[in-house]
Amino acid sequence: MGMTAQLRLTQRFAALNARGLQTNKACVAVAKELAGFVWAIGMQAQRENWRQPKEETSGIDLVMRHEQR
Repeated sequence: MGMTAQLRLTQRFAALNARGLQTNKACVAVAKELAGFVWAIGMQAQRENWRQPKEETSGIDLVMRHEQR
């Protein structure tokens, strides 16, 4: 999914530049799209996390689980 987004945004930047849009404006337009993409992924992750049952964990438990991987 990330590679697809990277290719799409690269093509978008190239198209805006080819159309004669100033480089800074093209960069900002692509950055806005990237921010929206990251926001959508965060919202999806939050919804998926919300559906999972909550379990009591402390910060040290999370660190220990990460180290076990």
